[in-house]
Amino acid sequence: MSKNKPDDATTADLARELAEFSLGLSRALRQEQNPSTALSMMAVSVLFSVYENPGITTAELARQYRMAPQSMRPWVVELLTKEMISRTSDDRDRRAHRLAVTDLGRASLAEERERHMATLTSNINQHFPLKDQTRLLEAVRELKVLLQTT
Repeated sequence: MSKNKPDDATTADLARELAEFSLGLSRALRQEQNPSTALSMMAVSVLFSVYENPGITTAELARQYRMAPQSMRPWVVELLTKEMISRTSDDRDRRAHRLAVTDLGRASLAEERERHMATLTSNINQHFPLKDQTRLLEAVRELKVLLQTT
């Protein structure tokens, strides 16, 4: 085996550790849910997707999340009811509705981001000295390639 090519066991261990870390981080951030908006992590995720893709339809969101449109509908309805998103009829296809984030939705996303950043910053500072933080920052930057879709 080459020094530059990890063996299958190392790759499997790394994948398992990353999956466990990802789930644990998601769980930890979910536990600090904002009581004022009481949005679930899924609702926040959908809100962020609409923010990144203004004009997206419910069907397009469902495809993005690999679920049936009727399964996406409750999340969209929740965000519409809480006035986090708005919908308008599509000019070309009156059956379709285009979604956009409202000012209230943008404020909620900013609040979520600030809260998550405060929690993460506090935990990082508690557990890692600066030299370790620098090393972890480089590793996380390298791991971002895993988030790219082909």
